[in-house]
Amino acid sequence: MTVLAKTSLDLRSKKSRQLALSEKIAQIDAELEKLGAGNLAYTLSGSITNPETPQNSIVIHNITDMSFLFRLLAYYNNIATTKKEYIAKNNIQDFVLKNCNSFEINDVILDLNLRIHILANQNKINVLTVSKQKLLPFLDEESRFVSSLKEIEALLKTIK
Repeated sequence: MTVLAKTSLDLRSKKSRQLALSEKIAQIDAELEKLGAGNLAYTLSGSITNPETPQNSIVIHNITDMSFLFRLLAYYNNIATTKKEYIAKNNIQDFVLKNCNSFEINDVILDLNLRIHILANQNKINVLTVSKQKLLPFLDEESRFVSSLKEIEALLKTIK
């Protein structure tokens, strides 16, 4: 009873406990969204050639070495910068630049940035995800239903 007395909400009633639980889960979801965990959609679906060892292909979302990710990012940013400088210097029309796997360089850069962001925040994402998983079983059926509907609506928005 002492824990309940310390909270600002009266958690003795089932309705107030469910409301507090829903609010806490919404806070966790908002924080996960800020960290990029809510939108982990990589642009590229396949592997790219490793510029350091061209005989090997790599899948960006499988890379866990931050140093390697930054070397890849520097490599592709250099290509994109060189293209911009060349276009400006030679006054030619802009064009889509692709790597040897036919992926647009800008898409590769976006995915590399996303992977770096995810890895940099992985511990926070893991803690928040585990916390949310611990709270979800205590939600009543109606709250789980509403939560599921909101998640489905968010997914549908990403498809459009």
